[in-house]
Amino acid sequence: MKAKRFSALLCCAVTVLSLMTGLFTAVGAADIRGDWTVYRTPSSYIPNEDGSEKVVAPCPGYEYTDDGFSILAPSWKDCTPFYTIQTIDKICLQDGFYMQFRVDNYSYAGDNGADHWLAFSIWDSQNLNPGSTKYGQGWIGLMYPLTGDVYSHVSNTTAFASKGKSDIESVKDEEGRELFELEVTYDGTDYAISINGVTVAGLADVNAHLDSLNKNGDFYVGVTLYTGVRNGAGDLTITQSGTSKDSATVPQGADSLEPEANNLVIADIADPSTVPEGTPAMLWNSELVSKTAGESNMVLSPMGDNAYHCLASESTCEFRWVIPNSMSYDGADFPVFTMLLRNYLNDGGHFFYCAGDELVPSGSARLTWNAHTGDGDIVDIGDDEYIIVVIDLTNLWSGRIHQVVPGFSLNDPDYNEWDICYMGFFRTIDEAVNYGYDYLGVDETEAPTEAPTDAPTEEATEAPTEDATEAPTDPVTSAPETEPPKSSGCRSAVGMSAVVLMMAAAAGVALRKRS
Repeated sequence: MKAKRFSALLCCAVTVLSLMTGLFTAVGAADIRGDWTVYRTPSSYIPNEDGSEKVVAPCPGYEYTDDGFSILAPSWKDCTPFYTIQTIDKICLQDGFYMQFRVDNYSYAGDNGADHWLAFSIWDSQNLNPGSTKYGQGWIGLMYPLTGDVYSHVSNTTAFASKGKSDIESVKDEEGRELFELEVTYDGTDYAISINGVTVAGLADVNAHLDSLNKNGDFYVGVTLYTGVRNGAGDLTITQSGTSKDSATVPQGADSLEPEANNLVIADIADPSTVPEGTPAMLWNSELVSKTAGESNMVLSPMGDNAYHCLASESTCEFRWVIPNSMSYDGADFPVFTMLLRNYLNDGGHFFYCAGDELVPSGSARLTWNAHTGDGDIVDIGDDEYIIVVIDLTNLWSGRIHQVVPGFSLNDPDYNEWDICYMGFFRTIDEAVNYGYDYLGVDETEAPTEAPTDAPTEEATEAPTEDATEAPTDPVTSAPETEPPKSSGCRSAVGMSAVVLMMAAAAGVALRKRS
């Protein structure tokens, strides 16, 4: 039988952003449904193949008031306002269309300040995302607030091409709030589109494009707001809509929607006393993601109970564990990172660690680890080999833990599969090692009592390789756990040995299997 070895590796110098899941908001049920709703703009989140999304901005809510269809703004803290108001159903533009909206509140940074714009849209999809064919096509009139400039755009296969500039005059109500009007008419052959009474440029191309998309003239109509002012404001109200300006009325409806919670706001650092002794501050939750990170060179498949099966395809593989903004722990309180590997038969790998001001993986926060250094007592039980990698970052990181990037070497293509039974953050080396012993059902441990505090100069200053420094494209998420799960494919050991690596010296710690 193959020897089963349980090795505890302590690396004295051994590695941010948030991800949130989000979905398009749904209209709340009501006795009388209005004609308008609001969407988080598709480009305000990054979709992952597993269905999760990294949200860049929360979606507003809405309500119908005496003034019309009004936005209920969420908290824009730590982000920039970005959303689309749109008709719930397609409307026939060949019957004519008119809408007026009012800018109730807007953060404008000036002509030379942050990016800012409003856009009217006539679209064949509700999922408006200008420039991306994935989200449909149509026409968009892009306005720069307070200047009155309108750029007419028509979608093509890859992007939007400007069809000319239309100068319009800014219109304001008695309270100084800007008003914008969109009017569409149809003469049986062509559309005429105007904004604040000024015909937009490039109508020949616009007509040809809209006709090619839908000869019946059925489209969603909307307006998108964006301001690049962080923590800014952007509130709109649809005040009039109808088939023509003369017949337009105030939008009415009984449905409403609460604004989405802003999960981008980073939670305060948790009191470490809220985490019971001997348990991790966080365990990687394998139920949330079944996706590889990086350049798809490592496929991660959830096994349940915080465990993953890893399938590697390149000589150097890595993935990101990004801590959600709703969870904040100080690296100084939980300086020990641990992962339990099952049947990892390669040499080791690298590790990036990010906390405090270190937001992204970099060479100043990188080290390498070796899986099979040192001598240990071998117990011939079963066919599995377990290694617990304990990475001590004491005095190396502090401040909020943002992310870590475990990397793995693939020395032999035949050894390209292994399991990660769990990953987590602990207060001490003792806690980390003993947690592994308990996980696999081994007692009478003799864990190390001192942790190295000084990082080897060579590792701390080592420049990352091209593979190691490239930012992964698809982060994975986490959830806190306080008790170790009790059933997993990783739990087949009843005995093991440990090898403790400290700096360049190794010391064997003998264990006795549970009877």
